[in-house]
Amino acid sequence: MAQSLSLLRTTTDREALAETLALLAYLQYRKGELRQARLSAQESLELNQALNNPLGIAYGKIILSYIHLDQGENEQAYTLSKESLAICQDILGDPHATADSLITLSRAAEKTGRYSQAKRWAQEGLEISRATNDRWGAGQTLRQLGLIHFQLGETREAVDLLSRAYPSLERLAIAR
Repeated sequence: MAQSLSLLRTTTDREALAETLALLAYLQYRKGELRQARLSAQESLELNQALNNPLGIAYGKIILSYIHLDQGENEQAYTLSKESLAICQDILGDPHATADSLITLSRAAEKTGRYSQAKRWAQEGLEISRATNDRWGAGQTLRQLGLIHFQLGETREAVDLLSRAYPSLERLAIAR
């Protein structure tokens, strides 16, 4: 990946560089390399802003939201997620990106005590994920809904949602 990134930096294909940086940021995030992930995501976001690429901007903000959440920077994650959602809904009309934005927005809202909003956004994300047959997104939103219900003291609902989310996510993770 480092060689590919180095090579892309020497070309004029800024779109490919922005996409590669976003992918690198996601992989670094998944490996727990949050400092590096933040740098890669920020560079990708800046390139996409310069290129006026709304989808790239939206996904840059989504990745940064996840990083902020993992670092306890919940208000920043909330702001970035709302910005991403606005791009996805208003400009793009992209259901997959909208569902991804709703998942991070719901997580950020839950972490900042905005439980009714978190619940609404997770439910919206679940509906979109189901409508687009996105089983991973549906599993993520079921998990998120379960965590929200748990925070609200609604244990029965939480257990039901989490018991439906985890087998689904586990099957998909094994299949990947």
